[in-house]
Amino acid sequence: MTTQSPSADATLPAAPRSAVEAEIAAMAAEVLGLPTVGVEDNLLDLGAASLELGQIIVRVRQRYGVEVRMVPFFDTPTVAYLATLAEQATTRTS
Repeated sequence: MTTQSPSADATLPAAPRSAVEAEIAAMAAEVLGLPTVGVEDNLLDLGAASLELGQIIVRVRQRYGVEVRMVPFFDTPTVAYLATLAEQATTRTS
């Protein structure tokens, strides 16, 4: 029996670069029912609708105390974007 290697087109999700990215990626994966979410993955492309995006935003707000504006988030619906906002909010309150 032979095993096939992944195609050249297959890419792994971008790994978290910080604890904040890792935590938000886990939140997004849980909401979307996925095993993993890459930090640069477009959450809309992964199947998130406005309800799921809202759930992720609420979790980020509760955990980090950051307000996420919907319009900019829809322009860049990624874990990396949310993590940047959370890290900025954490820096301001420190």
